[in-house]
Amino acid sequence: MEAQPRRPLLEREFAQTLVKRALFRANEGAGITILIAGEAGVGKTSLLHWLDEAFRKEFHIVWGNCEALHAARPLG
Repeated sequence: MEAQPRRPLLEREFAQTLVKRALFRANEGAGITILIAGEAGVGKTSLLHWLDEAFRKEFHIVWGNCEALHAARPLG
């Protein structure tokens, strides 16, 4: 059963539906990759926070991120 997130997203029903479908298909065993792109401030991270908040009790959701796009001084 889907929990209600703390912060509702406005005008994001289409994106929410897509990521929700992908989550349930992945749970059924389908290999799923979702690419979320957009300009800064458009709500990419907010969409992922919504997904985490809405489904954290049903699914094990793991967060990750990319390394900084520069070489560390010892390696530079």
